[in-house]
Amino acid sequence: MLDRALVAQKITKITPFLFSEHAAFSFITKDFLKRLVGCPGFKEQVQSQQREKHLATWTGELSDVMSSSHAPSSYTVCAVDGSQIYPDHHLSGAECCLVNAAGCCLHYGSPSSATFFSEPHIYVPAQCEAQQLAYAADTVDLLREEHEFDLLAHKVRERAGGPCGSTSLVALFDGNLLFWHLEEKSAAVRKRFLGRYCASLQDLYHHQVPVAGYLSMPRFRDLAYIMQVGITAPDVEHLLPPEQVYVVRQKITTLTDRELLAFVLDAGERTIIFQSTSAVTELYPVPLRPCFFYFNSGSEIVRIEVPAWVAQDATLVDRVCAVCSDQCVKGNGYPVALAEAHAQAVVKSVDRDFFYNYIYKIAITQRQRVVMSQKSLKKRVLGV
Repeated sequence: MLDRALVAQKITKITPFLFSEHAAFSFITKDFLKRLVGCPGFKEQVQSQQREKHLATWTGELSDVMSSSHAPSSYTVCAVDGSQIYPDHHLSGAECCLVNAAGCCLHYGSPSSATFFSEPHIYVPAQCEAQQLAYAADTVDLLREEHEFDLLAHKVRERAGGPCGSTSLVALFDGNLLFWHLEEKSAAVRKRFLGRYCASLQDLYHHQVPVAGYLSMPRFRDLAYIMQVGITAPDVEHLLPPEQVYVVRQKITTLTDRELLAFVLDAGERTIIFQSTSAVTELYPVPLRPCFFYFNSGSEIVRIEVPAWVAQDATLVDRVCAVCSDQCVKGNGYPVALAEAHAQAVVKSVDRDFFYNYIYKIAITQRQRVVMSQKSLKKRVLGV
């Protein structure tokens, strides 16, 4: 059992080091950012290092800030999420795992409606081996993402063909559209899953339904890294408050984009659109290459990733921002559609118990022997 009194004592001891020091960057306002990125030395330094340091690229002025409009009175948002039961090496005789893709479509208008859906998928080692995939947790993660995108595209197709069409429809995904995690995979695995993901994204493109990856509390440093490189220019230091020069030099390497923009973006405002220079982006079809921007939802600074075809249409970007903002209001800080999708997707402990109990039931009827490790059994039933 956790010794809470001891935990409290130890937290008290580290209090001076516990909390973020991003408040030290409160001088980074709209006006300061405009002066900084407008400095010739800053621009030259970033341009000279762009290729070597793989800095994100962008269109427009780096300091530009755009405001979003209000959400239309009638719109539809479709969102998906996923969960899983990973392969359990403490279970012998019945190897299988579960992926659950689920979500919702919420329509606001007259009349309003809500549709919820869930699609479980079961995998055994033979299915993975047939596709030359390892029967492992990271494969399950890739499969889960594939089913999420496939389900989202399927539900959007149904909605786009309905009476509301696609003119007020937005598709939301909880996570990245930049599949950076595929970079470390083998060429065969990368080709297989990127192809499946892009097929779903291509379907959304065909129906002209904007899709966005929504990332709450992002830890990325794309913008902060650009600033980190730019402030090394000789004629930039004079723009920094004298008492802040040392702090900036020391802390800029750990500053996140979210912290950088905390004093720049007001509620309902977003940055310009950036393009990642990650190598995996070259494998996407050109219209689907992921772009991103940061948006103040009114509750936090979030990162929103969209395909290039959406990024190039200011009307669609504005629709995404307006819907996300309205969804955060309705969801008390987080898009209600994504929260509901998570609620539909999550595999609870009772669901996990049902999964394994049903396997045991089938094993008995088939006269098969399923063995659980003593460690796993002990976790289920503790004795004194």
